[in-house]
Amino acid sequence: MLQAMWTAWQNGDRPQPWLYVWDGAYAVADDYLWIALVERGKPKSVAAQILGEPLQLGLKQKVGPLPPCQVRALLGFANPGHL
Repeated sequence: MLQAMWTAWQNGDRPQPWLYVWDGAYAVADDYLWIALVERGKPKSVAAQILGEPLQLGLKQKVGPLPPCQVRALLGFANPGHL
C-alpha cells in the first residue's frame, strides 16, 4: 500500500492531511501512511487542511475557512449536493 501511495506521490497526487494546532505546533491525527510519505519524500512544503486557525509560522498560503457544509461533506457526513 505504501509503495502505491509513494508512486502516486511522485506523480503529483499528494493527499492533504487534516492537521490541528496543538501546543504551538501542528499535529497529524493518526495518518501514519501520510507521515511515512512526508518522511520519505522530504518535501519543502505540503498542502493540508487545518482544523482551527493556522499558526503564522511557516504558513505559505491560507485559503478558507471552508463553509460547514463542505467540512461535513469532506468528513463523509452528507452529500454536498444536498446541503
